[in-house]
Amino acid sequence: MSGNEEAVVEGQGASTNGWDAVLALDYTQVNALFFQQYLQLGPMQPLAGLRLRTMLSVGESSTYWILDALLGPPEWSFQAYSENGTLEMELVKGALIAFDSGGIIHDVVHVRPKESKLTGSLELAKVKGEVSPLGSVVADLGASAYHPHIVGVDPGSVLNTAIGEAISTFFANNQTQFHLGAIAPGKVAALTPTSFHFAVQRKGTSNDACVLLLIKTDGTEGNIGPLPAYPIPDGHSSSLAISERALFCGPLAASLNASFGGAGFSGSRAGEHWMTTSGGGATLWRGQVNNRNTTYPNGAVWSSDSNSNESPLGLSSNGFSLQASGGKILAKWSYKQPQTWSVYNCSIPIGGLPSVCGAIPFGTAVQVDYSQTFDLIMNPGADNSVSFKSTSLNLALTPTDVPSGWDKFWAGVGLPSSVQDEVKDSLRKSFEGFSLQDINTFTLTSLLFPNKHAVHLEQVTLSAGLDMAGRMDQPISVAPASTTLSPGEHVQFSVAGQAAADFLWEIKPHVGGITAAGLYTAPAKIGSAELVVITAISRKDASSASSAMVLVREKPASGGIAVAPGDCLVTPGQQIQLSTTDKDGKPISVDWTLTPNIGQIRPALGQGLYVYVAPPAQSEAVQVTASAVGSMDHQLTGKATLRVVPASTVSITPAQSSLKCGASLGLLADVPAEDADDVCWVVFPSGSGKIVADADHPGKAIYTAPAKIPQGNQVFVVAYKVDDQTAGLGIAVINLQA
Repeated sequence: MSGNEEAVVEGQGASTNGWDAVLALDYTQVNALFFQQYLQLGPMQPLAGLRLRTMLSVGESSTYWILDALLGPPEWSFQAYSENGTLEMELVKGALIAFDSGGIIHDVVHVRPKESKLTGSLELAKVKGEVSPLGSVVADLGASAYHPHIVGVDPGSVLNTAIGEAISTFFANNQTQFHLGAIAPGKVAALTPTSFHFAVQRKGTSNDACVLLLIKTDGTEGNIGPLPAYPIPDGHSSSLAISERALFCGPLAASLNASFGGAGFSGSRAGEHWMTTSGGGATLWRGQVNNRNTTYPNGAVWSSDSNSNESPLGLSSNGFSLQASGGKILAKWSYKQPQTWSVYNCSIPIGGLPSVCGAIPFGTAVQVDYSQTFDLIMNPGADNSVSFKSTSLNLALTPTDVPSGWDKFWAGVGLPSSVQDEVKDSLRKSFEGFSLQDINTFTLTSLLFPNKHAVHLEQVTLSAGLDMAGRMDQPISVAPASTTLSPGEHVQFSVAGQAAADFLWEIKPHVGGITAAGLYTAPAKIGSAELVVITAISRKDASSASSAMVLVREKPASGGIAVAPGDCLVTPGQQIQLSTTDKDGKPISVDWTLTPNIGQIRPALGQGLYVYVAPPAQSEAVQVTASAVGSMDHQLTGKATLRVVPASTVSITPAQSSLKCGASLGLLADVPAEDADDVCWVVFPSGSGKIVADADHPGKAIYTAPAKIPQGNQVFVVAYKVDDQTAGLGIAVINLQA
């Protein structure tokens, strides 16, 4: 550990790199809490039920592809060895469909659980979290580049690159945003986030790392990247730093303005540091000192005007300030107020003349020197608020510019000590009642987990700004957090340190069942893979809940050879490439058997690569099992399911049309009534308008043209239906007009 890091651990004097605030969170706990948030929102979030459906082409090829897949729960994680984040989404089920410009499907690769996924390497410096006027905190997914791993597609191929680009375009065109939370606006602008950036900071050479939320409030953005020193002290898992500027321009200025109305307090910079100062003109203290009297010789001096009329003493806010000093907040005030005073006096009789009595005005300024220090106290509770406790108060009042010469002769001794004490005592009482308002940091610490109060700050220090440290909590933890079951299998869920009977157990969607003791049993049969969210809700406090995830799928055969794709469809006369690998993912040569013996498999270029060729004619759908046996080790086996399905054409009405930008057009896919519910639609090129299927009759759809003509004015709308018995597709052409 470097000396700089040691200083931060001891004193938490980490710079905010020009940001208004920096929230640092232990990266492992952030990942765990993100997962909980995903499950609470639902397994299809953050896409809000949006299915990944996009069409693409590669170069000048006449072959097109449609990727239609259901995305599993996104896992947004941060790595200790990288300053980037990773967004990973599994493709739970779906298909990659290849077809030609004539609308004939060639092959379909079926997506199965645990085989395909999307990985986005998020350059955190480019991912900006926006806080909308409604308080929604979101991160834009369209800015990331995604690297797909789809079974049956070579990761290094041009096709795989094109799929990744199409996915990024799909997210961007659909304005796909990841909703991190929703916060209420803060009372002080300097503590209300308006935007933030992510960064990851590693602790020296250790495996520890933290996620940084670089927060902008009412200031300007700073430098994106790690801080000069690791911000989280030993023994803690979170920290919050508020810059000097935000502190003295925001909550402390607001506190003084609330205490001394109209004083116009604001932040100002003095050298390298910030302080809160008065704009001047307001009165901090005002009072009439004694009343006019005509008593002699014991009459009290009173505050007056030049005609000896009563006039209160007013002390201006000029010179009042707050600043950091020795880890405390120091309030200072040094001010000189000119003032006229009057005293009732009588002249000395001279030569038998009677004495003359009357009120005599004289000028004596009042010099006030005040200082008061406040300790900082971190309050327990969800608001993560900081309060201030007065520890010392020093006050001096000194008369200056006292009368001299004849003024002194007529006024007597000047401003009596009794008057000085009266003003001083009154001022002291005012300052003894003076306090700084608590600073509520909840809007800063709740950006990612607003409903969980996940961040609990426990200590506070004042150095180059306000530095706080604490912990991240997950009050309820369900185990196992994620598991995979086959139909009919079961798993026992538990809550760490608590009895399962103390919780209500829920499952969404209602696939399988769960007992009051937390025993989940998968359904005996499933049509396709299912994601099930298990939630434990405290019987004592319904707001306390935690979730886990179950993937229910058919157990894949385990014979030592993996065949990819393991489930695909081929139309007559077409072919599809198969690959075979061992348990370590290395290519392996195999011998094939087809059952029934329909079509043929021949070697391709490269070890472990083969091509299945469907027969040129096939009037009915047939399922072929391709069994592989290791050429060198016959104990190793694997298999794939190949469906040979006749290709069909779907007619779309109208097949060709012209449409103005922004206008809409109804389309109808001509399919048998029993197939209408399974028709899907997609637009190409991506971003060239929207297609929305009728909820009651998916064979009908409304296409809406974009507001402006994209590159090229021709748009293709594709309707398709693919299952074990059908491989049908149709294309409608729409010419856009300005």
